[in-house]
Amino acid sequence: MSLLLLERYDDTRVRTDFPETWLWSVEYVGESGARNISVTVPDTITQWVGNSLCINEKAGFGLSSVTSLTTFQPFFLSFNLPYNAVRGERLPITVTIYNYLDKCLHMQLRVDGKKGFKVHGARANRDPFCLCGGLSKTTKFFITAQDIGKLPIFAQAEIVPGECGNSVVMDTQYVGMTDAVQREVLVKAEGVTQRYSHSHYICPTGDEMYRDNFRLPLPSDMVPDSARGDVTVIGDIMGPALSNLDGLVRMPTGCGEQNMVGFTPNIYVLKYLTATGRLTEVVQDKAKNFMEIGYQRELKYRHSDGSYSAYGEKGNKPGSTWLTAFVVKSFAQARPYIFIDEDDLNLSMDYLKSVQNPEEGPLTGCFFENGEVFSSYMQGGLGRDGNDAALSAYVLIALLEGGLTPEDASAVDAIDCINRQLSNSPQVDVYSLSLVAYVNALYNSSSPVTTQVMDRLNNATTVSGDLKYWKRRGEQPKPVNSWYYYSAPSAEVEMTAYGLLATLKFYDDDAIGKAQSIAFWLSSQQSAFGGFSSTQDTVLGLNALSEFAELAYSDAPTDLELMVGVTEGAEFQKIFMVTDDNSLELQRHTFDMTDNAVMLLSATGTGCALLQANVRYNKMPDKLGIDDPKFQLRVDPRLYQHDRNQCGRRTIYVTFGQSNSEQFSTGMTMLTVRMVTGWSAIPESLRELRSRFALLGIERLEEKVEEGVINFYLDQLDTRVRRFALDVEQDRDLLVSAPKPAEVQIYQYYEKDVTVIKSYELRTTCGTKEELSYDEPEDDGADDNGFVVQRRQPIGGAPVRIGASVSQPQANSNNCPVCDLETAPPNYNEIICNSTVVYKVRAGRNKKYSMKIKANLRPIKKVRLNLFANVRMDSSCKCPLLQKPLKTVLILTKATNLQGKTMTLDARTYVFSVRKDRTLERKARKAQRKCRMP
Repeated sequence: MSLLLLERYDDTRVRTDFPETWLWSVEYVGESGARNISVTVPDTITQWVGNSLCINEKAGFGLSSVTSLTTFQPFFLSFNLPYNAVRGERLPITVTIYNYLDKCLHMQLRVDGKKGFKVHGARANRDPFCLCGGLSKTTKFFITAQDIGKLPIFAQAEIVPGECGNSVVMDTQYVGMTDAVQREVLVKAEGVTQRYSHSHYICPTGDEMYRDNFRLPLPSDMVPDSARGDVTVIGDIMGPALSNLDGLVRMPTGCGEQNMVGFTPNIYVLKYLTATGRLTEVVQDKAKNFMEIGYQRELKYRHSDGSYSAYGEKGNKPGSTWLTAFVVKSFAQARPYIFIDEDDLNLSMDYLKSVQNPEEGPLTGCFFENGEVFSSYMQGGLGRDGNDAALSAYVLIALLEGGLTPEDASAVDAIDCINRQLSNSPQVDVYSLSLVAYVNALYNSSSPVTTQVMDRLNNATTVSGDLKYWKRRGEQPKPVNSWYYYSAPSAEVEMTAYGLLATLKFYDDDAIGKAQSIAFWLSSQQSAFGGFSSTQDTVLGLNALSEFAELAYSDAPTDLELMVGVTEGAEFQKIFMVTDDNSLELQRHTFDMTDNAVMLLSATGTGCALLQANVRYNKMPDKLGIDDPKFQLRVDPRLYQHDRNQCGRRTIYVTFGQSNSEQFSTGMTMLTVRMVTGWSAIPESLRELRSRFALLGIERLEEKVEEGVINFYLDQLDTRVRRFALDVEQDRDLLVSAPKPAEVQIYQYYEKDVTVIKSYELRTTCGTKEELSYDEPEDDGADDNGFVVQRRQPIGGAPVRIGASVSQPQANSNNCPVCDLETAPPNYNEIICNSTVVYKVRAGRNKKYSMKIKANLRPIKKVRLNLFANVRMDSSCKCPLLQKPLKTVLILTKATNLQGKTMTLDARTYVFSVRKDRTLERKARKAQRKCRMP
């Protein structure tokens, strides 16, 4: 494998493509054994390293040697940006320009915040500057985000006419050449994002025009200007899921059950599209790839006995009957599409049979839970009264899907157990009833028992207009994440999915008519991402919808024209065309939301389409209306626990537990800590926290650095209060002014409305008066130079003097050092040779001594010093490079100016900034060698 760069860069194009990896492709080589391909190189200035893998049916597998390609420009600029931010924050951005030419360039830098950002310090956009060969220049800007979304920020460096001095050799052949870069920052609104969706399944009849309208209201206490909306149209009831297979839910997926949300829905998509003759190679490859990845990941949670648990054998807990059944059912359904190890699958089925009867007591035929129960509804409605009908039904469904015949003794015993317990429970909960109805319809749809169970299920139906669904009896959690339009909890979606599956199996020829109102209700509960709330409701909901869609599919031509408009606020009008050619293509139109918006629909033509209006807005945590919290949560940010004088570090104390309420099982509980912009967790703190997992009841944590989120997976909670400390640090290159608060949320994974959210703040103090030391001085606070070190004064103490404590000899006003030099002047070598010492210094320390002299670079062999000192210079002199924040500088002087702990700087002294590439330091070492030449 070899790489060759054939074309020079385009100096007029804006660079926007900066991938982390590149050139993943499958190519057919042919009999010649070689192939040339032409591709466009990404915009990153870097070295790309890669190789190729080859497969031949006769020769086998081959691996090429590693080769590289360097993309380069004679001069270029780079950005340092935060990945995300909150609207209103004042963000620092650094733009560095590199000149790899031999001569100096006269340049001008321009930064444009487009419409979403306000740029502060725009003077740098006007003032040209000189940048000599082999050097770089960094300029810091501040921008304030004024909008939300992925907002572009643009920077351009241009070589302009001009001189850098009479003795400086200029390179003028590149005048007019530019390098421009555009990057994006994800800006979020303040507070917590809330969403709701409103769906319509539209099927015009005859020549009549379909018309409808509905409101899209907004709450009065939302964060101002945080509302956004979009409308999507697709010509298939399965369309939203088909268009977003890799992002069906917006929830953590880091355990054995949650991982399946990336695996199982692909089965139903492939089955449905294959049955309707519309499976494309692109969709097939994508779905199979997700399934193969999910299959390999799930095997990590497998135990040696064939069972599965949420965290695998490393979790030191036995396998779960429920999760094993879920995996067996999914793997069995996936067999027609990807490789599934039959021996492993059979071992898991044998494990399920081994837990059919309790180890002690009579043989009942029921299955029992051998592992941990995360949620009563997650486990199929397993109740506290010893009723195992729901769990047994769930396991029997999995075994039947896995190939167990109804005549098998295990299946006969199980169905007898399930129906016996149902007949003994006249007030069985609706969730268990829906599961029992489906397993009976699957086992024998024509039996008298199935008819009786279906009658009981139909009598428990809830009717809302033209729609039918099932819901729990008694008290339910108050909805937090929905408003105005009802968003059903996961349990309601699951039991309605079971009801739909049972209806389709039981009614045969009448199934479509009986099931249509149920399927439409289920479809109306889908989120904007195509899934539902969590793993189980997404898997079951899509399973049921795919079975209905396959049965109801018609190959009649589709030719629809939909006109969608919004009045009273964000007015717009959009026409969507849905035909056979694009019926599986999701069409989307975004719009700005205002209150009291009304969406108007009209449609003509033939066929059906699913329209979904999605609204999102933000609320502050105290406006969410959580009146009866089921969890305890407290967030307390404090000074860094190991050194309170470190302004760039903090410690966040998080206290959590269950409240006294026993109405809802906590099940699997998630604790999500969102970072304040510019802050991140210290790795050592996370390692220490992991060592205390057993004590805190934390199973694992999952850090998403780019998103600034840490997810903690909690074990069953109780009223015992638990507390941990999380140390965080601030990116010193991204000191955000007045950062917005961030949120910590604790919630039940399968009942997300059972939640508590708290916000916390971390203020930027580095570089401000709040950075003053908290430690009390051991003496009068004066250093060796007679200057008083500023310290924080305890309340009630004597005032601390600030400034010079003794008068210093006054030099003339021209006796100041040459400071703030960013680049090497033309006579840099001469200055080196004329200097007695060339100190490499860490300046701007917030300690007793303001600098640390690390080494003297002037001798033949560099001399390491590691001395601490303060600076003395004329009171009229200023040298910002020696002030905070901490930085590396070179101090060149003709006199030996270090006496004790004091360094005197005068007109014979030069102070240079040392950039990260250490160009000046290397040049100083080279120059001193030339000084010794005759």
